[in-house]
Amino acid sequence: MTNWASMRDRIAELGMDYPDKRTAWSLGSMIREAWLKEHGLLPRKQLDTKTCGAGSHCFAVYPEKFWPQMDKIIRGTLNSPQGMLPF
Repeated sequence: MTNWASMRDRIAELGMDYPDKRTAWSLGSMIREAWLKEHGLLPRKQLDTKTCGAGSHCFAVYPEKFWPQMDKIIRGTLNSPQGMLPF
């Protein structure tokens, strides 16, 4: 059985703080583009509770074999000075 995770899941697993909305959208876009480049299709979606806790939203989820690529993008963005700016 394949395990699946969203960007939010991977950020939590890495022990990092979830970024502001603008950074999160940008980060999700980078991960989606990496997936699309490798597979030629958009990632699978899963309905889940929004990060703010109010309502639900479809989140892209990725199989475990793609997690190392996700983690590299996440660390490279959230550990960079630009990724930590408040704007």
